[in-house]
Amino acid sequence: SIADTLTGVDDKETRMARPNKPVVGELYSPIEQSEMHGGTPFRCAPPKDGRVLLLRVKPHLNPDAPRIIDWEASNDPWVKTIEVQGGTLPVYAFRRPNAWEYMGRFRVARVATDAATLAERRERTGLQVSYAIHLERS
Repeated sequence: SIADTLTGVDDKETRMARPNKPVVGELYSPIEQSEMHGGTPFRCAPPKDGRVLLLRVKPHLNPDAPRIIDWEASNDPWVKTIEVQGGTLPVYAFRRPNAWEYMGRFRVARVATDAATLAERRERTGLQVSYAIHLERS
């Protein structure tokens, strides 16, 4: 505003800045996620430099998320990357357009590809599940 300009107050300074570290339970847009973690805002598992940076899940496709992520794409090389890269991954759950809830950081406990587990996951989700990625809160 003109008054702010005259007094030297910048609106940008008075606005509360978003943290560069997400808070569990808070909502973030994919662009905000990308600013915090890197990578593209347009993928469910954005990679960079041979690593997956975070996971974005849709609860209607992943009813047991974040504990189990049901991965449909078969022969997806990023699943192996997720399995072996080590460390933890930030996980976000879709709530509405441009609003994904930060669920926390998780490590991969195991990636199941056995027939019995996949059949169970297919029954649970109604989807053609190729991998069941089991996560544990870090």
